[in-house]
Amino acid sequence: MARAAFLAALLALLPLSGHLAAQTQGLDRAAIARAVVARMALKPGEKVLFVGRPGVFDTLTAFIRRIEPKGITVSVGGEIGEIGHQNSTPEDLHTFMAGFRERLPKGLVGISKISVQTGTTHGGVVLPDGSIAQLKLDFNTLKTLSEIAREEYGLAGAVQHGASTLPHEAFNKFAECETAEVHLATEFQNMIYESKHFPADLKKRIYEWLKVNAANETKQGETEEQFFYKTRKKALGQFKKEIMGLPQETRNAIGTEIENKFALIFKQLNAVNKRDLVDKYVRVSLK
Repeated sequence: MARAAFLAALLALLPLSGHLAAQTQGLDRAAIARAVVARMALKPGEKVLFVGRPGVFDTLTAFIRRIEPKGITVSVGGEIGEIGHQNSTPEDLHTFMAGFRERLPKGLVGISKISVQTGTTHGGVVLPDGSIAQLKLDFNTLKTLSEIAREEYGLAGAVQHGASTLPHEAFNKFAECETAEVHLATEFQNMIYESKHFPADLKKRIYEWLKVNAANETKQGETEEQFFYKTRKKALGQFKKEIMGLPQETRNAIGTEIENKFALIFKQLNAVNKRDLVDKYVRVSLK
């Protein structure tokens, strides 16, 4: 597909104009750039990076800048490397930013943060029994790239993906490394499914549905536990009505478990008692 046609088709699928004006003040490039991941054309001798097609990421960033609410700078993130693969390097970051800045129209604000690979994978590595393997995170890489992003490019810092399945003691390190963002999701999904309050009959029906509707994702040598762990996020939409329709006391019990985990993580990330910083730097448009 020609670049112009590709961008036109992609932007047509993104109802961003009204959405941004109405409520959005932050966009993770996972919703835009990662959907079009491809190899970037680099100069001879430069390392190949996964950063989005040439002209796509910068065009989408420019599009967001031109439709964002007046007085609001939407937080847009880029990504170097690919989660689950080799760790990102300073060379990766410099090459990405050079190419991005060269293509971004003059006078527009660029990205706000950069996602990096430090050894994690989305959802964690599932073992045959359904448990999650312990991963070794490269905090030195995270710290170094955060420093470069801030000091040389004026970004907020590096973003850590796939963190929700890491051991709890790792979260204190994110604050020490001055990580800009830590992305969490899988852990809370797991807590819902594994809660003693989640109805066993509903969980059984969900798994039976997955056997039929996610059968094409089965891999050779994979156990049933691995299959369900990997695919059960796909059932949340299909069974949303049943889950949201659970008795109030059931939902409250599961919600309390999740709230307690959030409270623990916020403390470990040193993200508590920050009202003064929010009031100082965050401006909300109510129009």
